[in-house]
This record gives sequence, structure tokens and C-alpha cells, in this order.
Amino acid sequence: MAISVFRNFAATTLLATILLAVAAAPACFAQAGGESVQQDDSLSTSVVLANVPVQADTLAGDSISIVHTHNLAASGSAEPQTLSPEEFLYAGLQRYTITGGQPYRETSVGLVPTLIVGGTVAAASIGLHIHQANAWWADQRGPFHVQDDWDYALQADKAGHFVAGYALAYFGGEAMMTSGFSWEAATWTGAAIGLAYHTYVEIEDGFATNWGFSPSDMASNTLGSVYYVLQYYVPELQNYQPKWQFIPAKWSGELPIPHATAVFDDYASSTFFLSVNMHRVLPDAVAEHWPAWLNLAVGYGVREVGYEPDRLPTKRVVLALDYNMVELLPEGPGFWNWIRQSMNFIKLPSPALEIGPVTRFRLMYPFEFSVSDFKF
Repeated sequence: MAISVFRNFAATTLLATILLAVAAAPACFAQAGGESVQQDDSLSTSVVLANVPVQADTLAGDSISIVHTHNLAASGSAEPQTLSPEEFLYAGLQRYTITGGQPYRETSVGLVPTLIVGGTVAAASIGLHIHQANAWWADQRGPFHVQDDWDYALQADKAGHFVAGYALAYFGGEAMMTSGFSWEAATWTGAAIGLAYHTYVEIEDGFATNWGFSPSDMASNTLGSVYYVLQYYVPELQNYQPKWQFIPAKWSGELPIPHATAVFDDYASSTFFLSVNMHRVLPDAVAEHWPAWLNLAVGYGVREVGYEPDRLPTKRVVLALDYNMVELLPEGPGFWNWIRQSMNFIKLPSPALEIGPVTRFRLMYPFEFSVSDFKF
């Protein structure tokens, strides 16, 4: 069963990546050649609804233009204007869309990219559902009920929901920008997509006999989505990046969870971090001597989960060096730049001080090395 679930999940993820790459390819090639791609006017059909007002409480007063990607030359309409690289930034560095460029200044939804993105999101959602249904909900169906689990995994579960809420909002927003949404509209829509998916998961949990709809999980999901939106309006928050580190427990000499679980709630293998861009938060006199690619991160995790009452779980607070992948990795083609940017969600092993039952220095957290009786 586990192998079947993994295959379904892996196949769906691969399909999603291929579809997004296909969506990105035309724009990437056009950028690489330094000129726009010319479309055959015979293939053009004009379907334009310009300046359609949108309620201010949904997309902050944005206006929508629904434009078929092949109709601009034939209709005589101007190409939708994009933000300049100097405007589309994250933590002071150029940001990229999936296509490697910048988003539209005003929403201009393309039919073909929207269909591709919609198919990708649907495929990924189905894959996640299959994975989660087999890991969490199989043979567990009953009446809907509320059951809070604040103490589960010593709150590492809540940190995981926060990071997941943030990550789903980000990838949802990136998908919306690929469809033609403006940066602001995509930010709100991406947050809504991420929160909607998490709400569905919590409702499914509510029908599971061993679980229940958890208000604290829902609050953590919401905070993750809200933090993503706040980073748009308060750019200083972009210097504080949520990250997830997943290293299978056995690889680092820890006890694995003794019962079946999904990757997303394998808390014996996860540590959740907030990475601080020190180069931007330090005073200028100090920052000029600090490597731009080197961050500091504070993390939280638990180990020995699921062995109660024989063995109680233990907390870990981690102070670690971290890497800013946008600064560390070289620039390249558009899609690579987006991948490099998105890799900043992943916390790689690094030197760290682990504060737990035993406080010790780790050369490459979470791995343990030993020389004679000295462990690090």
C-alpha cells in the first residue's frame, strides 16, 4: 500500500512539474532570444473584457482583462504591461515568476496558461488527496466532530501547519501569476487557494474517528497564509523566511515514528525554521562584512514521537547557519531562476547548536558525527 501511495504521489508531482515547465517554456525561449514570439494572426481570436471592476475586498481594487494569448496582434490591443525587475523584488533581490519574468501590472488572464495551470493544480490536488487519504483517513470514517490537538507532537504540528500554509499560498500565488494575475491579485488568490485546501483537509479530519477538526490546526494554517500576504504589504517581513527541513529519522540516528504517517506529519524527521537574512537586517557598517548568502535560522522540532507512555517526545530548539539560495546559486535561464528562488523553502544541513535534553554542537544538523567519544 505504501509503495502504491508513493508511486501515485510521485507520478502526480512529476506530471505537475512537466505541465508547469510546458507553460513556462514559450516565455523562457522568448526571453532567451531577447525578442517576443510572433504569433500567426490566422490563429487569433479576440476575446477581451477590459477594465472589468473587481470588488475592493477581494483583489484590492484591481481590474481584470481576460485576453486570449493569441489575440493581441490581431485585435490591435497593446501588450499588457509588466512590472520592471526593480519593482518585482523579494528581500531586496530580483524575484521571478515561473516563466522567469515579471508579472503583469494589471491582471490580464490568458486562456491557455490558465487551462494548463488549472490542470496542474487539479493533478497536484488529486495526488495529495490520494497520499493523505491512504495515510490518514483509510478505514476511519465517522460523524463529523471537533477535537483539538494542541499538544500533539509538542506543538511541532502547529509549526508544520504554519509553514505548510505559507508554502501553499506561495505556490498558489505563483500559479496565478503564470495565468496572468497581477502580483497583488495573485498574492490574495494564492493565499485563498492554500487556505481552501487546508480547510478541506481539516474537514476530512473532522470525519476521521481517530482525529477531528482541530481549531488550532486551522488557526496555524491561517497564520501561514496571512504571513504570506503580509510580506507583500510589509516588505521588511521578507527578511524572515519560513523553511522546512526533512531528513528521515533513521539517517540521523533518531527513532522513526512507530506508526504509519505521511511525509507532511513525520515530525521525527522534520525541523521547522525561520531563516533571517542577516545581510539586510544588520546595520550597514556590519552588513558590508557579512556574506550575502549566509543567513541565521532558528528552528524547532521534536524527536521520539509516538512512543508514549514508554518514551516521551523531546523538544529541540536549533540555532543554525543557513544559506540564501538566490545569493548562493548562479543565475541562469528563467525557469531555473524560479527554481533557485523556490529552493529557499528548504533548509539544508548546516552547522548548528542544538538545545534539547543534551545541548551540543552539530557539524551538519541533524546528522551526528563521532570521533572516539566526542560527538558532533
